[in-house]
Amino acid sequence: MKKDVEILENTNISDSKVIILGLPDTGLVGVIATAHILEMNKMQYLGSIDSVYFPPMIVIHNGEIMAPVRIYGKDNIISLISEITVPVNAINNFVDAIVAWLEEKKPKLVLFLGGLPAPNRLELEKSTCYAIPTTSELTKLLEQANIPLLVEGLMVGPYALLLKECKKKNIPSIALLSESYANYPDPGAAAAVIEALNKLIELNVEVESLLKKADEIRLNMRDLMRRTAKEMKQAEKTREYELPPLYM
Repeated sequence: MKKDVEILENTNISDSKVIILGLPDTGLVGVIATAHILEMNKMQYLGSIDSVYFPPMIVIHNGEIMAPVRIYGKDNIISLISEITVPVNAINNFVDAIVAWLEEKKPKLVLFLGGLPAPNRLELEKSTCYAIPTTSELTKLLEQANIPLLVEGLMVGPYALLLKECKKKNIPSIALLSESYANYPDPGAAAAVIEALNKLIELNVEVESLLKKADEIRLNMRDLMRRTAKEMKQAEKTREYELPPLYM
């Protein structure tokens, strides 16, 4: 019987990896950053994720038919990228499948890449990347890398549930979130996330080429941003990092 969410590995993915997830959210920061990492590191296709909840669609790259949610890898890094927004009614099942897969793979570190809606983004010359760790050991690691913590806020959506479940199951995880336009593809914010990754795990991925093709990226990702904004609105995603009333 087909599962609600299936993770299909074309080749066996061994354990003890750094696993990076780039899901569509604020400014498509995670998707843009992960796509650039895949390209620069020439990562190999390892598998895909399918679900009865996903819309009936495929994506085509370089003339090749691909699943919209894919897994890539090279050396000690595994990357998961999604070119569809996880529907609100599928988030729980999607997260359960991902967390079970992470438990099986026993990664040394899981990194969730995303955006932090910044009302003053237009005024910022450069985005700041903030972190949410699941353990005190990772907090120390972030301090050593000089990556600031997000100390107060609210968070909803797939990343919120993933962080909660990873903390509960002792899967070492960090969300890296850079200041971003809320509903506009933001390659500059994605570059800030990659720079944080370079400091944290010595990724050594340059961002100059990403910034040079920023206009092209914004154009190509308009449709995905529109669909993402619709799901974000449904999940009240644009309010996720506001301070709770207690702190107003």
